[in-house]
Amino acid sequence: MGKSPFKKMFDIKADNYPKDRIAVVHGKTKRNWKEEKERINRLCYSLKKKLKVKKGDHVAVLFHNRPEFLESNLAVQAIGAIPVPINYRYVKSELEFLLNNSDAIGLIFEGELLDLVLKTKPDAPNVRFYIGTSDPDHPLPDGIYDYETLIQQGKNKKTKAKVEWDDTCVIIYTG
Repeated sequence: MGKSPFKKMFDIKADNYPKDRIAVVHGKTKRNWKEEKERINRLCYSLKKKLKVKKGDHVAVLFHNRPEFLESNLAVQAIGAIPVPINYRYVKSELEFLLNNSDAIGLIFEGELLDLVLKTKPDAPNVRFYIGTSDPDHPLPDGIYDYETLIQQGKNKKTKAKVEWDDTCVIIYTG
């Protein structure tokens, strides 16, 4: 593996582990490495083809500790774009600052944080797209892409982005 981008290392593991080896457990959700690789590939495809994310773009990621955080980060990195993880405890002013200061063109977030996102959206003019997870308690309004729908619509294809081991892989803000 040597000096490889994160997504390439993930793919090598996914390709070499037995089919039934579990990669992710969250509550009642369990996915093996191959399933997780497919979800990441599909999300990556949708980000690149539908939302036009390209190498060097910054995409903010706002989740509690859950599988979508991993999937989003790896999908963004596979394009050569740069994820900007955000602390889910942030208030509006902090989220607004981070989105604007980081030059984020998109925000992928957990539906539970929808109210915060909607309050911040008017004050983050450079964010072109929003992707949220939805559930019965947090339905997504028009103008916000549904996370699972983008995965379903994406193709399970390896991204042909040229990502090198020494490319910037994440931008982390600390308090």
